[in-house]
Amino acid sequence: MEPVPAPAPRAGLRLAAGALLAVLLTSAYAAACLAPATREHLRGGGSALVVVLTWCAAAGAAWAAGARTEGAARWPWRACSVTLLVGAASTGCWLAARALPEHLDVLPAVVGSFAVVPYACAMLVVFRLPRVGRSRVVLARAALDGVVGALAAGLLAWDDVPAGPPFDGEQFATYLTGLLMVAADLVLLGACLTSARLGVRRDRGVLLLGAVALVGISFADLMLAGAIARGPYAAADRDPLASAGYVLGGLLLVVVALASRWGSDLFRPITRTRGGAGGGVGAGATPAMTWVLVVSVIVEVLATGLGGGTLQPLELVMAVMLSAAVVLRLLLTGLEGREAALALERSASTDALTGLANRAAFVEALQGAAADHRVPGAVVFLDLDGFKEVNDLAGHDVGDRLLVEAAQRLRREVRGDVVARFGGDEFAVLLARAPEPAAAEVAARLVRALAAPYDVGGLRPVLSASAGVAVVAPGADPAEVLRDADLAMYRAKELGKDQAHVYHPDLHAAVVRRDEVARALREALEGDELELHYQPLATLGPGGEVVAVDAVEALVRWRRDGALVPPGEFVPVAEETGAVVALDRWVLRRACHQAARWRAAGTPVRVAVNLSALQLATGDLDDVVGAALAAARLPAELLALEVTESALLADEAQARETLARLRGRGVRVALDDFGTGFTSIGHLRRLPLDVLKVDRSYVQAYGADPQLSSLLRAIVRVGRDLGLDVVAEGVEDAALLPELARLGATHAQGWWYSRAVPAAEVPALLAPAPVGAARP
Repeated sequence: MEPVPAPAPRAGLRLAAGALLAVLLTSAYAAACLAPATREHLRGGGSALVVVLTWCAAAGAAWAAGARTEGAARWPWRACSVTLLVGAASTGCWLAARALPEHLDVLPAVVGSFAVVPYACAMLVVFRLPRVGRSRVVLARAALDGVVGALAAGLLAWDDVPAGPPFDGEQFATYLTGLLMVAADLVLLGACLTSARLGVRRDRGVLLLGAVALVGISFADLMLAGAIARGPYAAADRDPLASAGYVLGGLLLVVVALASRWGSDLFRPITRTRGGAGGGVGAGATPAMTWVLVVSVIVEVLATGLGGGTLQPLELVMAVMLSAAVVLRLLLTGLEGREAALALERSASTDALTGLANRAAFVEALQGAAADHRVPGAVVFLDLDGFKEVNDLAGHDVGDRLLVEAAQRLRREVRGDVVARFGGDEFAVLLARAPEPAAAEVAARLVRALAAPYDVGGLRPVLSASAGVAVVAPGADPAEVLRDADLAMYRAKELGKDQAHVYHPDLHAAVVRRDEVARALREALEGDELELHYQPLATLGPGGEVVAVDAVEALVRWRRDGALVPPGEFVPVAEETGAVVALDRWVLRRACHQAARWRAAGTPVRVAVNLSALQLATGDLDDVVGAALAAARLPAELLALEVTESALLADEAQARETLARLRGRGVRVALDDFGTGFTSIGHLRRLPLDVLKVDRSYVQAYGADPQLSSLLRAIVRVGRDLGLDVVAEGVEDAALLPELARLGATHAQGWWYSRAVPAAEVPALLAPAPVGAARP
């Protein structure tokens, strides 16, 4: 979303000072109107001249504000300028008509012809101001409030018309024009108040100032209509004080236009809703004023009837029109309430960001599909691969735009089917009456659509999608269908992502097995089923000979019912369920105690412990390690911690800080399985490391794969240049040791020397052995 800029520091003071100056100038004009020496001069053409000059100044300021504005937002300013200019021109024509012999006959035509133009232009402002929460019903209601208010005000003003000959045609047209001007004033006033309620905060004071200007103009227009109603409108009858509203309105509009130079832009598009369209100042103030006038009319009519008076024909016509307008206004209120209810209903079943169905609406549709006993349907569950990384790096605004683009692509691919966003970067599609083969084809098509290149604000993020397909059999449980589709989607991720996978019952069996393993692992942590084995790290001499074995890596083993459970079966489950944190801490404590026992026996051995990404992200690793060292009374120099690239990248800043503190204690830090993640070689220099362990895939492919061999040479060279010890993992052939030493590797680890063994067998492996000697 576009951020809302803060107002300029002095903009509010300038606005207040401008408003105060306008009030002072208007007060000076009113004082001149009351002073006997100047009243007669203003009663003639003086007051009209003041109005012309004021409105011309406001028109110029509005046009200048439009010139400073870009795009479509300049047109409302120009409409304001034209409105004010034509209003000033009509008053100027009245001044010119006074010089004619029969200017009283010309006046009604002049006013009637010019009044239509300003308010036709002003309608542009009405349709531009309420940009937030606007609907046709809201605008119609605002216009109707103005009509009702004008009719009510006209009836009140008619009360002062003396009984006698009715209006002639021209005088009636002029009076009707005056009432229309009052109605337009009230419509504009409603627009200003609505925008003040719904607009951005920095524009609120400007809009309220514009509303005050319109109140002054409305007052003057109402006074003008009343003057016409009382008889022939002559210059001698014009009260100069009544023009104070025109003067105040014009001066305040000058201030409103100048506010665009102080950081305000009334007519820029607003995309954030700040409250509903039916509440607040904008929705309530104008109707309140309107109904006060209506109640006043009812009281007047009742008083006339009870007092024995009669209503004149025009009063009856206006009363009927007022009644019809009030009824229509009430109907619009009901229609607006219905619109609000429908909008609330839509919001309850629609995702606010993408416009797709939300989870609740999708589940409801899925229940209906499961109740359909005809051809079964299918659910496709999709997740964007790589979205989290893009969202974290590029920001949530780019992430939101990506989600909107993904939603549009899904809509285009499956027109007529239910598409929903489940939250985050997860989507679901309900395919009606689609058998499994057809659903699999659709899922593959959706994956291809979501993997197509993106272009978001000049960024071209690379994304893919994983999809799971589950058939909706007649009478199926919607929760189970969603679970099955979710399982299939995660299976697609395990198989390499960017693909679709169809649910099979074996997936559920695997989940059941995983839950059983997780439960048993928790019991093993509380019991005595876990143990540690240790694999030696051999120090290489210049020719590849083993010169020392003084370090081991601790590897957890699970002995259940007398047999060892393979690590590949329980370690991934521990990572998925979060039990790996407790497992890591158990290994750390046990390894420290064992290293302390070796040290007490006179054979100090550095022990290396693996840390998971979850353990590294806990935030208290420094305290946990310190407590383990203190409990075992083990020097920090005899402990090494191994982390993977993925663990570092999960929260690199926190990881660097934590590992730096541990190195400050004297604990050595190793980067394990380097080459399998996304860490660049140049990135290594920013990490607090002592040891670089090259993944076995590079070591075992050396000499057979030219590309991997070149990468191994580069990794070892960079590691040594950075002052790191370089460990070659997965060495199974002693013949490779001289070449590894020549490349610069300082240590080797693998089955060539020894498998991981129990702690009791480690001392026998610590003595140097001839190159190529195998250990039991």
